[in-house]
Order: sequence, then structure tokens, then C-alpha cells
Amino acid sequence: MPRQRKKFGQYLAEMLIIIASIMISFLLNEWRTNLNNRHTEKEVLTSLKDNLAQDTTMILIQKKIAKYGIEAADKLLYYEDLSDLEDSLDFYLDVTLSYTMLPIADVAYEELKQANVMQHIKNKELLNSIVRQHTFYYPMVKEWNDIDKNFILNRMLPYVDENFPNVDMYYYSQMLPDRKRELHQLLQEDEFKNLVRSNKVFKSAISQILDANLNNVRALLLELEEELN
Repeated sequence: MPRQRKKFGQYLAEMLIIIASIMISFLLNEWRTNLNNRHTEKEVLTSLKDNLAQDTTMILIQKKIAKYGIEAADKLLYYEDLSDLEDSLDFYLDVTLSYTMLPIADVAYEELKQANVMQHIKNKELLNSIVRQHTFYYPMVKEWNDIDKNFILNRMLPYVDENFPNVDMYYYSQMLPDRKRELHQLLQEDEFKNLVRSNKVFKSAISQILDANLNNVRALLLELEEELN
């Protein structure tokens, strides 16, 4: 009987050792998995931070271009004499007849959209902010840029091509006096002024949306900085 008890005790001890070994193995595996997930999360968030920093630069550039467009529209709408535009007429017309796009650095976001990467982001509030920036704020900029682009391509440029004097590279300031007077009359036409006014409205809307994007991206960068530290 003592021998049987001894055998049973040995079996029990061995079983406990095996169970403990399995549990330790599971815990170590979970620890490694969590470590790898954290490493993946940090890599993706760092890439997102870099991409958003690039986007900030591009937003500031487009804001400046939109500002030039608004100012040029005001000059063309409210000048009193052609001599007021003499030195900058080419620039004002060129800016008014130009559209821009906002190139987004979204490599990190495309990587994040993969299900096995997105699940590693522990801060779900931060994750929602990142997704909202790319699915709401950035598309809004694109939508208004497309409106401005289509308006210029389909309305403004055809009007200029059909009605304005033929001048190489739009160098209107180099025209002869008679041709300048002709241009002055065209600039005063209601149809042209209405086109310029509409263009100003679109560029003003773009400027406001860019402001909202800039504020949101800067807030996101602060959140990412805090999460990574």
C-alpha cells in the first residue's frame, strides 16, 4: 500500500510539472505575441505620424495657393482701372484659372486597414480619429478640389478660350494698348465676373476645409506623439 501511495504521489507530481510547463509555455507564447503586436502597433503608428507630418506640409502649401486664388479673384472683381492690374494681370488670371489637388501620404493608413494590423491598435479612440481623418476629412478636401477643377475646366477655361484675345502663354500685360482696352471690357463683363465670383466661393470653401483638416491633423499628431512615448 505505501508503494502504491508513493507511485500515485510521483504521478501526481509529474502531472503537475507537465501542467505547469504547458501553462508557462502558453504564457511565454502570449507574452511574445503581445510583444510582437506592440512592435507592429508602434511601427504602424510611427509611419502614420510621418505620413501626417507630410500631409501637414501639403495642406499648408494648398492653403497658400487657395489664398492667392481668393486674392486674385478680389483683384479681378473690384479693380477700378486696368493700370491697377498692369504688373500682375498675368499672375491674377493664371491663379484664377488654376486648380490644385491635395496629395495624401496614405501608405501607412493602407497598411493599417488590413484587419490583422488594425486589431493591434489598443487605443480605439485614437484609431477612430485616424479612420475619421482618412474617410471624412480628406475626402471632403478632394470633393471640393474636384468641384473647383471641373468648374475651371468646363466653365472658365472654355469662356476664356472663346472670348479673350489670343496671347501667347497668357502674357496679357504685354499686349498693345488697343488689345488691352478690349481685354478691359471683357473683364468687366457680367458673365466673366460671375465666373470669377463662383471660383472665389469654391476656393474659399476649400480654404475653410483645409483649415479644419490642418487643425485635425495637428491634434492627431499630438495624440500619436503621446501614444508612442
